Amino acid sequence: MELRVREDTPMSRDITPRIPAIAASLHDKFLRSHCSSCFRPLSSSSTLQPTITNPLLSCVACSSSIHYCSPDCAAADWYRHAASGECGLFILHPRSPAGDTTDVRVALRLLHSFDRLGLLPSSPPSRDSPRRIGGLLATGFIDVMDEGGELAERIEDGAALMIQARNPRMSGACSLERASIEGEILWAVMTNAVEVEIGELGGVGVAVYGPCFSWFNHSCSPNACYRFELSSGNKGHELRPSEVFPAGGAGEALDMWKMWQDYTDNGLADGLSWFGPRIIIRTIKPLSKDDEVCIAYTDILQPKALRHFDLWSRYRFVCYCERCCISPQMYIDTILSNPMSENNKFSESQLLEVSSYLEEILAEYMSNGNSEECCQKLGNMLSDGFHNKFSEAFESRFWLHPLQFVSQKAYIALSSAYRIQANNFDYTDLRFGEVLKSFKMARSSAACSLLAAGASLHLFMFETSIMLNTTVLWIDAGESFLYLLRIARYLGKLLEPGFSLAFVSSHFTVAEDKCKSTEDLLVVSAHFIDRVSHIMINLWPFLSHGHSYLECIKNPVNFSWLNMTNGYGRQEFSGRKCREWEYTVEWSDMHQLAVCSLMYGKYLANIFHGPESHLSVKAGGLLECILKRLL
Repeated sequence: MELRVREDTPMSRDITPRIPAIAASLHDKFLRSHCSSCFRPLSSSSTLQPTITNPLLSCVACSSSIHYCSPDCAAADWYRHAASGECGLFILHPRSPAGDTTDVRVALRLLHSFDRLGLLPSSPPSRDSPRRIGGLLATGFIDVMDEGGELAERIEDGAALMIQARNPRMSGACSLERASIEGEILWAVMTNAVEVEIGELGGVGVAVYGPCFSWFNHSCSPNACYRFELSSGNKGHELRPSEVFPAGGAGEALDMWKMWQDYTDNGLADGLSWFGPRIIIRTIKPLSKDDEVCIAYTDILQPKALRHFDLWSRYRFVCYCERCCISPQMYIDTILSNPMSENNKFSESQLLEVSSYLEEILAEYMSNGNSEECCQKLGNMLSDGFHNKFSEAFESRFWLHPLQFVSQKAYIALSSAYRIQANNFDYTDLRFGEVLKSFKMARSSAACSLLAAGASLHLFMFETSIMLNTTVLWIDAGESFLYLLRIARYLGKLLEPGFSLAFVSSHFTVAEDKCKSTEDLLVVSAHFIDRVSHIMINLWPFLSHGHSYLECIKNPVNFSWLNMTNGYGRQEFSGRKCREWEYTVEWSDMHQLAVCSLMYGKYLANIFHGPESHLSVKAGGLLECILKRLL
């Protein structure tokens, strides 16, 4: 099914109302810190905390496994929690034996909602025809179960838990035939649910939306994106007609679309989650009348092989969008996939092996929390290159250039790990040695953050669909510079800057008002690259000092020096190296870099998610800190 726009539509425009979820649940780890109805953090006020004297704010039946922030939230959600079987699941399995139970709990709520709305199928699934349940695509269920393996086992176990939770008196194993509807609903959750990302915490839960959202197709070069907003439960609050329509919809499909339109536009359905995360679709490119609107189901800042692997393993389809089918492949995919080696080629299997090696390092880091060891391993990977590290398939030595997908993920991880190490030292302690250690770690974090942002921006100039990645990375880079400046002040190296913000401020304010096309966006971005490249002349040798994988990079923002034909010349370029205290750093340049990064990030956030979005508000708050000198 395709969803198309009714009329010519500019970029940066919301084209759907705030769509309520059919079913939504917090991840297990957020059940005690967030409201299970509206998804907001629980207040620290004792009057809003679940207590014996205030039982409505938690479910006593399942030993307070879920909590609510207000009586209104409790009244809106408690019946669904109890009647769906979610409460029964917690009673039977209070310790979550199968790990995170989010998908199972969302499936219980979805099954309950479809039952109340009369949308459960009356016939068993068929292998020969597309299968929709309540408008949600559930095709492929039989094939997945016939294939067996980990996914089929996960569905079987989840369906069994659902049956036991809905029918507490039933014990023991149940047959797949008995669990068919539960298994199908769980499969529908796996293939239609989206991660609810709110603020700094990222993914706090999972939600399933009706055809008004789930019918948007995927593209690796999307022209729209989505964001979440938390609702207070008013069914008619800011609802408006959708600006999209189903193309080629007829018969049952068209009837289903009209039904869900009535539900979301007029607030008719009691089965919907009116409290909690609502989803909005926003254009990121100009659209002509009848253009199909596509979003991304996976991280599109990945090479084609990894995107296809992810899409098949999660959704069971192969993408045939223009970016995936064009021959020769687009510049962005060539750069993301290939390393720098003697033959300058990577097979898909080699790419997957290198990516898996990185994932192993990150998984070990997440498990043991050893940030120093993680930095050492990632640094060695980037500095030393690879030679027969994985298999005999790697016949020549190769390095990963700074634009390669694995390199970018490594820079992001390094930035985070170095920041954690910097936090391990108390830089407010005036002992010079402690402050210096924290300063060095913060400098390394800022350098890696800047390089990741610069690499993303370079690719963004060729594929603007990766705007979200670029937005997040530049705001993170600006925040990293601020953190470094705070520590530098304690070192006594920071003088009060006497520079003007007029150039940066006026440039981005005017550009934001006039940005109505992709061409306008690219002009602003090119100007930003020129500005930051000029600042980098003196700052980059200082930031990259002490790390060979950074010192070999001439400019972290403008990659015109990177010769992709003859190799990336690790020997041709040797960055100007400095001894420990021979830095000639203009700290006003560092302030200017922080301001530029945050303003550009805010500029992209306004286009991508809107001026009221979390990212835009965050960037604005950090800019205020600079302007008020609250470092």
